[in-house]
Amino acid sequence: MRATFLALLFAAVGCSNSDPCAGQSGVCIGLRVVGDVGTLDQLSVGLDMPTAASQSTPQGSFTLPVKLPLLLPAGSTGPVQVAVDGLRGGFIVAHGDGTATLSASGKGAVTVTLIAVSGGGDGGDMSDNPDLFCAAGTQDNDHDGVCTADCTTAALSCATHQVCSDATGTALCACAPGYVSSGGNCTWGSVPADPTFENKPAGAWTLGGGVTLDPTVQVGGMLDPGVIVWDKTAICTGGGFAKQTINMPPYAAAEPLSLNLSAQQTCSNSMFCGGESAVAVRINGAPTFLPTSGAFVNTKLCLGEKAYGGMFDLVLKPWDKTVCGGAMVTAGIQIDHLSIEPDATCPAPGTVLNGTFAAATGWTGIVSGGATAGIANVGPDGGPAAQLKETQTCQNASIQGLVSAASSGPGYLAISVDVKGPGGSTLTLFGPKGKGSFQQNTPPVIGTVDGNFDNAYHTAKICVPDWMKGVASPVTFVMPYSGGGTCATATGPFEWDFDNVKIVTDGSCVLGGVSDGGFERNDLGKVWQLVSDSTHQAYVSISASSVEAHSGNGSLKFTNSQNCGNAAATSTLTVPPSSGANGPALKFFYKLPLATSTSYSVSPGGPLPPQANYTERVICLDPSLVGEAFVLGFRASSSGSSCVTTYPLETLSVDDVTVGTDATCPAM
Repeated sequence: MRATFLALLFAAVGCSNSDPCAGQSGVCIGLRVVGDVGTLDQLSVGLDMPTAASQSTPQGSFTLPVKLPLLLPAGSTGPVQVAVDGLRGGFIVAHGDGTATLSASGKGAVTVTLIAVSGGGDGGDMSDNPDLFCAAGTQDNDHDGVCTADCTTAALSCATHQVCSDATGTALCACAPGYVSSGGNCTWGSVPADPTFENKPAGAWTLGGGVTLDPTVQVGGMLDPGVIVWDKTAICTGGGFAKQTINMPPYAAAEPLSLNLSAQQTCSNSMFCGGESAVAVRINGAPTFLPTSGAFVNTKLCLGEKAYGGMFDLVLKPWDKTVCGGAMVTAGIQIDHLSIEPDATCPAPGTVLNGTFAAATGWTGIVSGGATAGIANVGPDGGPAAQLKETQTCQNASIQGLVSAASSGPGYLAISVDVKGPGGSTLTLFGPKGKGSFQQNTPPVIGTVDGNFDNAYHTAKICVPDWMKGVASPVTFVMPYSGGGTCATATGPFEWDFDNVKIVTDGSCVLGGVSDGGFERNDLGKVWQLVSDSTHQAYVSISASSVEAHSGNGSLKFTNSQNCGNAAATSTLTVPPSSGANGPALKFFYKLPLATSTSYSVSPGGPLPPQANYTERVICLDPSLVGEAFVLGFRASSSGSSCVTTYPLETLSVDDVTVGTDATCPAM
């Protein structure tokens, strides 16, 4: 690892209690070097990712410990092997190794302990440590003084579920992490350890915040003995958690995998505990929610790209805190079983399961009132496609599939769909139920697709929000509810047909922010949902006037001029990670010259006071909810004794909506 890699940068050697990556906006590993090796005058640090590289600090006398920020190119992922040499007088006198795992936000940390090596010091023979001087593409990981090909140079062709490893000093094929050798093949093992919570092996799970493990209990509905338990205190005030570090294979050497959970909610008063609760599961920082109920229920979660290829923390927490409001309620969550298993029904990362509807699997129709939802020969070429159909009032039709958006590679992702629907109507895409910090048990809206009056197929692209990237998400396509009038009254028929659902790149979407936060996109697929009230003269629209915009040509525009009018604009965003001492924040500019008869507000955030000119508003977000979805809503509403009373037109303009960090907001 002696190749020069100019994108790897070092700061001055030093040590303090601060995070060496604080203030660094890019991909950064906070390196701490410790050890009792005396005075050094230089460190040489080598990395194996994204390509083998090494670089040295400036010369100057110092002692350990020291801290260094290692800056990597944007998009770097996966575990990174870090090798550190300590030099004195130009000779290597100490060596140490470590592994850093990068989080979803591109941050990592590692402590490397240096140990004195023979041959160092004045007059030392550097040939005593020839492994430290192997040429690029070779290694001496067994420290026998012989440099041999590393895995990159060896270019081995490994069998199914195998990867190359040169940890022994010889490049060879071995079972990928998570797999074990059986009968000459590599088969899936047991991940995580102790999936039944029987404390075998002991201490496999780290528990905190009041969570307990009972290895012997077994009651009706449980899959096997042993549970972990959250009581009400652990749920509401203790911050209870269970976690374990797991070693996951790269997807190329693995297969589709799913996380399988058996859990139940316990509650002494259904008035306070009605409906579903959920367990929040994080793998590699990506949050997902699995429902529980009053009896042990088995659920599964297909794994997305973020769960493959590294050492990751698997963290379990309760998500639903409804029980916390009931003073007379005892409640808890029990998890009986949690395992990761091969699952051929899961989509590969970066794909949509059966997005062409060529098979009869992968999609589930959900209907009420006699509506229909399924696969029919109504596609653009006359082949199979999804069809949603309503023929009378009080019907509802939807269909659900699995979308596994990537988290690496191009970040400007969109769900592309060829769609045909009635003009003046919209098809809505919902994410998984329970996903969203501010809307308990209400699925977040990913986006909508506008219909057309020409009865022809059109391609729509809906930007993929950050909370969907790297996970496998159920996505539900829902056509408008045919309400109004007397149920069972013939209407329509109304029909939505769609085909070729896939993940594509779209430069008009964004990476790590708010898609269409400047209100500039022009696509049938929308990420903003606009609701006007024409009866009471309350309207919301996207203006294409550069005069009205804060920047560019687009802005969000509300107008109200009559009592009882209500209008709203909403979009589902993602809580960003903290950056050093700067916590996550929502920011936007708004202008509200007059507000005497209408109330204007933003959620989260509260009222919007009048501002004659565009003014920035900063709203802090909960740093503990990084990666989770939240609904941003702008609203205008008026009231009065008479709904026919009018007043001078009032206008609210909003533009340049972003999420990021701010020094005024608390960090995690």
